[in-house]
Amino acid sequence: EPATRDPLWSRGLGDVYKRQIPHNHANELIVLLIEGRLRALSDGREFIMEPGDSVVIPAYVEHGYEALEDSVTLEAAGPG
Repeated sequence: EPATRDPLWSRGLGDVYKRQIPHNHANELIVLLIEGRLRALSDGREFIMEPGDSVVIPAYVEHGYEALEDSVTLEAAGPG
């Protein structure tokens, strides 16, 4: 893992992160929470995710996360 990686902003399989600022992108995103708890924001709505929860975020919908504890996600992105 690169020494420059900031653990507060990392994401992806096996990564643990604290928060992700709200953003959007051209791809649809599917997020499955493997471990931990997240406060998720999608299209202005906020909800708590627990292990086994998943969310589908359409392309260009603003979204972000804040870890309420150490969390690991599995994410898949593709054309939306």
